[in-house]
Amino acid sequence: MKWIPAELHTHTLHSDGRFTVPKLCACAKRHGLEMIALTDHNTLSGLDELTDELSRETIPVIRGIEWTAYYGHMLVLDCGEYVDWRDVSQGDMDQKIRQIRANGGLVGIAHPFAIGSPLCTGCCWEYEVSAWEQVNYIEVWSGEFPALHRGRNGRAEDMWQSLLDRGFRIAASYGRDWHADAEDKAPWGCTYLAVEESTPSCGAAALREGRTMVTMGPRPIAEIYDGRAQREIYPGCTIPAGNPLSMRLGMDMEERHGEWERFHFIPELAQVTGAGGRILAEARLDPGAHLQFTPPAGHFRIVYRGQVMGKPCAIAFTSPYYAEA
Repeated sequence: MKWIPAELHTHTLHSDGRFTVPKLCACAKRHGLEMIALTDHNTLSGLDELTDELSRETIPVIRGIEWTAYYGHMLVLDCGEYVDWRDVSQGDMDQKIRQIRANGGLVGIAHPFAIGSPLCTGCCWEYEVSAWEQVNYIEVWSGEFPALHRGRNGRAEDMWQSLLDRGFRIAASYGRDWHADAEDKAPWGCTYLAVEESTPSCGAAALREGRTMVTMGPRPIAEIYDGRAQREIYPGCTIPAGNPLSMRLGMDMEERHGEWERFHFIPELAQVTGAGGRILAEARLDPGAHLQFTPPAGHFRIVYRGQVMGKPCAIAFTSPYYAEA
């Protein structure tokens, strides 16, 4: 298994982006990404431009669409059949999500607390969902400098934490909501996917199984070994509660270095957090952390903290691991 950097929320001239499809792919490769998802608003027309040759010359692309409607935006990836978004109402999103999942698709809630009406009707998630077990991931961080733009991102983190605490297994992603290649004056971020191979199907499988990590810059390192089961575990994995884990935690300060080095990332601390965000264990990241941790029943994840441009904040975090009694 290897970790690759990806951007899962992009737009082209087929909706409101400024990229052609080939230029988006080339730009993503230039920025050190190894996979993207193409998610134009309410159209699949750009997917016709995805060819094997383009993939070989640039990077693999997961096929998708961003449902853009009155009560929220939803990312639909790798769906085998088209599911019509036009007749969705505020109260029947559960039915639509089940249709997507029945056709093999992935469901992600985009920027759930972006500014909504009247400035951006539909950007804030207001659909009624009860079948949260059908949702694969939430765009927990979005936009530039997400850890410090705590308005919408803080609310998204709280929403995600609440759903995890209620027992739903939902992965996290970062979304740049990429429309154009502009000068980066603040850190953006990316989602790392743990994949067997760098193919769209393996990228979709990583999301489906919850093997994601989110960062504003450096790649998080979470090498976690279950001694009793004699295996390495990844986010999304389920292990027996009480199995002792050996953890090597850190941050890779070389990968995609040119994309974030000017923003002065200083990793300081790794924290294992559980229900309610409670800190279960922590260690300094100098230069790396080694922890022996025995998880209680429930979920836990790793949060990496430090400084960016002199400001203390979270730098990265993993999707949850699950421990069952």
